[in-house]
Amino acid sequence: MVYPLRQLCLVWIVLSFCHANGHGFRLKASEIMAKLDLKPNPEGGFYAETFRDTSISLSTSQLPPRYIGENQQVQYTVPPDVWFGAFPTRDYDISKDNAVVKNAARDAEKHFSLVGTTVAPAFEFEDFVLAKRSELISQPAKTMPIAIGPFRATPDERRAGKLRKRHQKMVRTASAVAAKLNLKPHPEGGFFSETFRDTSITLSTSQLPPEYKVDRAISTAIYFLLPSGSVSRLHRIPSAETWHFYLGEPLTVLEIDEKDGSAKLTCIGQDIGENQQLQYTVPPNVWFGAFPTKDYTISKENGVVKNAARDGEEHFSLVGCTVAPAFQFEDFVLAKRSELVARFPAHESLISIITFAD
Repeated sequence: MVYPLRQLCLVWIVLSFCHANGHGFRLKASEIMAKLDLKPNPEGGFYAETFRDTSISLSTSQLPPRYIGENQQVQYTVPPDVWFGAFPTRDYDISKDNAVVKNAARDAEKHFSLVGTTVAPAFEFEDFVLAKRSELISQPAKTMPIAIGPFRATPDERRAGKLRKRHQKMVRTASAVAAKLNLKPHPEGGFFSETFRDTSITLSTSQLPPEYKVDRAISTAIYFLLPSGSVSRLHRIPSAETWHFYLGEPLTVLEIDEKDGSAKLTCIGQDIGENQQLQYTVPPNVWFGAFPTKDYTISKENGVVKNAARDGEEHFSLVGCTVAPAFQFEDFVLAKRSELVARFPAHESLISIITFAD
């Protein structure tokens, strides 16, 4: 079997604590399913594949034997070859001794969560194995600590309605988020931290197109924070990069395709009712960068107009970026404004806001 490098999907699971409200939209689960064309998933919930990177294909001979087809964090990576699933956090109370109590049934139209999942090498149903309850129960138990959402909430607190108050006390400034997630300045602008590098599979340059300068892991994931007043400067990498929106304000990704000179703007945010994208993949080898959507007004009549300055502590975006094959700084190319403007003069106003002056 031959595997595309990466597959991405949106998965709908009946969860409660992430129901969106107060952010410009309030959609029911069925409305989101229709909007995103989600279909039933064999493991439960609903999903739609949004991207399959066929620019690089990996044969089974290039992969470990597990790929032969026989067999609360804002971001979390499940390691290879473990049994895993998910359940609505507030549908159950779980004590420290792992006693499980099912709570009263709730309306799934109002109580749900929408998440994105990234798989590299790409997901194939030939590898999908659904667990058998009797077999798992017969295995020795290993107790693991259970974290409920981004904080611990006791059943009494939830019943007393204190959960929302605790949620409101969560870190909500750029510097607090950066400290919590241990973010550091990124050369392109903004702040980041690498959260996962999958070294279970290593790809040599002989297995990759010539744009890849060094051997690398199969994939990487980062947090990326962009405060108001900052930009992610135009750059290029040989891999596809997927942006997942987590919290804060929307941001806009700019792409310039060298092949045809076209420019594309994509707004990433959580208001899908206003055509914001929860998840977006930038294809390989294009110039791309990002800026806070509300920092600029863009129109055909007036071009690009910078809006009044805002406090970057209060106005920011937190996203996740996944790259496969893995990101390496050896491949990272930062754009030069003069060169891009000379090649794409029609996009000078956009290029100027997210590049360094030469």
